[in-house]
Amino acid sequence: MDITLSSDTSWEDQDNESAILSVFINDIYNQDIVIYNGQINHSYQQAIGYLESGEYQIDFYFDYTKSSIGASNIHIETINFTNTLLLDTDTDVFKYSPILYGRNIFAWNESNYTDIPLLLYHDIAYENGIKIITYGIIFSNEDSRVGIGLSDMMLSWGRTTDIEWIYQVSLNQEGEIVNEIFQGASHITTPFNGEKLGTHPYLINATANCNFSDTGTSDYIFFLSAHHTLTSGHTREYLMDQNPWSYKIMGQELINENKYENEQDPTHWEMSDVRNYLYMEYEGYQSEANILTKISTNLYNDCYQYSNNHNNTEIIFNYGNGINRTAIELPENFSPSDLQYLTLTTNGDNDYNITLNQIINLFYLSNDYDIMHLDIQNINEPIILDNSNPTISLLINEETLIYDCNGDLYGTAICDECSICYGGNTGLGPNQDMDDCGVCFGNNSDIDCAGECFGNAYIDDCYVCDDNPDNDNQTCDAGCLDINAENYDANATIDNGSCIYSDRIFNVPEEYEKIGQAILFASNGDTVLVEPGTYYEEIDFMSKSIFLLSTDGPSVTSIIANSEDGYIEEQNSVITIRDANQSFAYLDGFTLQGGYGKGVDFEYFISVASDPEMFNDMMYNYISSGGVSIINSSVTLSNLIIKNNSARNFGAGIGIVDSYTELNNIILEENNIPDTDALGGSGIAINGGATSINNCTIRDNSVGLNAYQLNGGGGILCGFNFAGNPLELIITNSQIYNNSANIGAGIGALSGNIQLNHVLMYANHGDYGSAISLGEPLGLVVDNINMSIINSTITDNQGVISFGLIDNSNVIIANSILWNEQSEYEFSPLPNNSIINVESYYSDIRILNDFESTSSISLDPLFIDINNYNFNLTETSPCIDSGIDFLTINNNTLIDIDLSEYSGIMPDMGYFEYSQILYGDVNQNLLIDIVDLILMINIILNQNTSNTYSFEAADTNQDDVIDIIDVVSVINIILDN
Repeated sequence: MDITLSSDTSWEDQDNESAILSVFINDIYNQDIVIYNGQINHSYQQAIGYLESGEYQIDFYFDYTKSSIGASNIHIETINFTNTLLLDTDTDVFKYSPILYGRNIFAWNESNYTDIPLLLYHDIAYENGIKIITYGIIFSNEDSRVGIGLSDMMLSWGRTTDIEWIYQVSLNQEGEIVNEIFQGASHITTPFNGEKLGTHPYLINATANCNFSDTGTSDYIFFLSAHHTLTSGHTREYLMDQNPWSYKIMGQELINENKYENEQDPTHWEMSDVRNYLYMEYEGYQSEANILTKISTNLYNDCYQYSNNHNNTEIIFNYGNGINRTAIELPENFSPSDLQYLTLTTNGDNDYNITLNQIINLFYLSNDYDIMHLDIQNINEPIILDNSNPTISLLINEETLIYDCNGDLYGTAICDECSICYGGNTGLGPNQDMDDCGVCFGNNSDIDCAGECFGNAYIDDCYVCDDNPDNDNQTCDAGCLDINAENYDANATIDNGSCIYSDRIFNVPEEYEKIGQAILFASNGDTVLVEPGTYYEEIDFMSKSIFLLSTDGPSVTSIIANSEDGYIEEQNSVITIRDANQSFAYLDGFTLQGGYGKGVDFEYFISVASDPEMFNDMMYNYISSGGVSIINSSVTLSNLIIKNNSARNFGAGIGIVDSYTELNNIILEENNIPDTDALGGSGIAINGGATSINNCTIRDNSVGLNAYQLNGGGGILCGFNFAGNPLELIITNSQIYNNSANIGAGIGALSGNIQLNHVLMYANHGDYGSAISLGEPLGLVVDNINMSIINSTITDNQGVISFGLIDNSNVIIANSILWNEQSEYEFSPLPNNSIINVESYYSDIRILNDFESTSSISLDPLFIDINNYNFNLTETSPCIDSGIDFLTINNNTLIDIDLSEYSGIMPDMGYFEYSQILYGDVNQNLLIDIVDLILMINIILNQNTSNTYSFEAADTNQDDVIDIIDVVSVINIILDN
């Protein structure tokens, strides 16, 4: 069907992007047509599927609901139907062409304004008698590409549309299907097992980068004609050249989504209007991968070389082999008649060579987005570039040769080495902007203090200039400046690191007013001991593996960052521990608050997330956490209260990057990552390394929203890892509750091996995994995730899905309770996934469907008082004595519980072992009140009691330790009552 349509819309206008025409055949919904070309009468080429001979009623409806809110009318100019048997195209192409559900991961109606399919094409190949038909789609944009990601698309392909293969069918000589595959999330080739309309497979645009799933539906159905095919001797983008209106839709979507730089600057990598570019298709070859290449052009009256990599050495252009494309950003409103040369510049090792066979296409886009072709000097035979001939320039406009760079006819001005026009009528001499080291605009910044270009001399603290570190600070009054040292030198003017101490303990505030002052003089292995008080500081361990300890604990010792009572140069983390790996650094006994974790804007994060080198650089150097930032270190954190901190991206409470970390007896509460650039881990964010969390409470933390709603891990986020070894996390004897995030409100994981042993999770809030999410729903990140859940209770979490999984995740559950009545699904694949890889053993799970279970039940666990979060078991609970004391799976021992560790004939299911003890009732009067609280504090101070019942009643979280977490638990019980 070829239908010519127009509407009162414009793809670049927000809320008025398109009108939707819905098609029905004999009252059966067939498809939607997005009228993206607005008021232009545009031919929309659609399939309608196989129809038997006969009469049919085809109805067209203006669907106001599916259209943009500003759309008010549709005009149908013409409608033509074609019998595909009469076309030259192989009929199997039409028989098996896919039907696509529109994407709905950001909004139900996003198909009326972003990432829509524009063209469906096919390719046919034959292999051993098998016909293989592959279908591809050109989408209007790729929403996962922002910032430098968009610029990279222009560099690599000369477009920001997304071109993806969608479906492939293989047919034997009898016309039977022998294989069907599609492109799944993260570009993974996946067997097709979905629904069909006759012979047409249904797929859905399932990810931000336009990959697909064979499960799921949406409110939009697209059924494009597959008659388009690729042209030999051209790239896939040539299909856009044949349909030049596609460049218009590409550009208008960028305008609509505000993805152009604020002020156009062709020297910077940010994207500008697509009409500011010179587009090029070429054929060539390179001898090896590591050749630095750029393609540039110049205007005859402008000495600057406008390059496809913006003359940025950090932006690498892959010249490639065969036929490729690129684009060069030019000044806004450039005149094509001013273009002079197209230049290819190369640099490599001694043996490299690059061949340029031909320039196939050279064009720009007019103001109306029409393709305007340019002539260029012919290449009569392949041009070979190597070390002896690294550059070639091809003439575009011969007429420009009679003008000099100052624009004077037959003038004599020329460009100098700094791309400045000199001589002639300019009044300038050559290289006036070159400094003494031969660097353009360098301002002699490369001259060292001895006057040598690129030298290594420097000025030490004694103001001596040389390049010898052995004599630093030896020619002036250098000595020990620490008044607390045994060898303090009152005459010294600079510290030479020679201080000697008797006890290696640095006391604050007795000896040092500030904690930071003590750390300045401390060395690896030293102890900084802090008396009670409130300290307004931002602390840096200065890469030292030291002990930072309080004398009396977190209730009376606080460090507050970014406070008006302290000096603030810029907002920072409360504690920063970076590159402290001589041995373990220790932090013990403080309340930490007021910290802020710096970060990057969300678009930049998404643009570099797939590049390991750029991602690691970002995580190490540009992102920090609010309470404690730990980077490339070995650290033990103990007995802390971390609260009221924030971060722009990750880890409002604690952020860990590629470190070995132990967290013991810590409360993380009321930390927040606000909207806009939020990513996750408001309590704890872990990226790489190995982390253990023991006897911790993580509560009331929240993660705000971002443009893609990819906000996860309200309590804990297990993020990315590019170090080669999978992220490792072990959580024991801990509680995670009342945290919020859209994905994985309790725990969100993107990668790693995770163990939960004796963990209580409840009252967390989030749609995609109110308790736990293994993966994320957009398919941007796919890595293997493994989790085991032992002797834990996960209950009363609130969201559509309690436990969300991607296909690459695996879960083993044993001796546990998962009972979330406020969720529609206990376990569910995340959007665009279809597999639940879960095994349960001796556990009570509310919905036992679609996964393997052994000796598991689905019965109300009968908690004592779920409304007041008392998840101890009543005496009639089916979970009592229903666990197992020893369990081995695949030669790995998951459970080995000694008889002394449980009551009854077998361990119970869940976090709490059933007991007649009323936890918190230390004095055994069947009431929990202030008297019990006082008795608990006495037990903590003495750590002993002759009354076994009192000790067990005081140990509210049953971790065999009476501490501040038990006190807080009893306070909550008293307040709730």
